[in-house]
Amino acid sequence: MAGYKLNMREELERRYTELRRQSIQMAYEALGLPDTRLALVDSTSYAAFQHWENHPNRRVNWDWPSSWICWKLKFPKRFEAATWAGNRLVGFAMGRPTYHATGLRLDYIEKSPEAGEPHLDLTYLAYTPMPLFLVPRM
Repeated sequence: MAGYKLNMREELERRYTELRRQSIQMAYEALGLPDTRLALVDSTSYAAFQHWENHPNRRVNWDWPSSWICWKLKFPKRFEAATWAGNRLVGFAMGRPTYHATGLRLDYIEKSPEAGEPHLDLTYLAYTPMPLFLVPRM
């Protein structure tokens, strides 16, 4: 598990999940669009993803559910976001702190081929306050 002892890994996951929630909440408040929201990635996100997983206009072929399991276990300090318009999933994004913990990088982002919403802009809004991620270090 990325070199962390189980108790330390659980503590990191708990701590950084709260930071992810705070960042997403700050982005939502700044967004001001009542029907558009950002959320943590969860099983509801993956159920919605199945709607466009095999869409003929999909530009990439990332297996988000399988990749996410490995990503989550390996990187407790990660960035994650699912963008929603009403009950429709717009897209996913994942990132993590840089190797020297001097910034945050966006590693994966994908927008639904059916979405017209500005997924990259919304993700960036949630991503921007994330230097908070770099404050508590173990």
